[in-house]
Amino acid sequence: MIANNVKRGKACEYSFVSEAIKKGLTVCLPTDEANDFDFVTIKNKKINKVQLRSVYKMKKSFCKRDNLQSERFCFNLPKDKKDIDVLVLHIEPTNKWYIIPYKDITVGTIAFNPSAKAKGSQYDKYENNWEVLL
Repeated sequence: MIANNVKRGKACEYSFVSEAIKKGLTVCLPTDEANDFDFVTIKNKKINKVQLRSVYKMKKSFCKRDNLQSERFCFNLPKDKKDIDVLVLHIEPTNKWYIIPYKDITVGTIAFNPSAKAKGSQYDKYENNWEVLL
């Protein structure tokens, strides 16, 4: 396991690029870090600006739906979405990828509770949803 957060983030970026290339995508990395997006993906003239977020440990959060506090993988999302087409979330311990069109996101935080899989999450349908980028 990588201890340094910067190195952990870079490892996630490289994993994303590797997965995207395997799916036939061209991946471009902007040279200007002031952008809201981390990558641009291209497939057949379809261009997506992608923001990548990763998480490697659970934290306590409150779920209004279940009215309880539990350990979850949480992603805080940016407020301004205008320059991002797709959000890619990676949960490192489970190596799960969630590929979500930004237009489908209506909250500021997305949380995944691996022990509550039976109940389902509104974001389950986005797991390995690479078709969004294709």
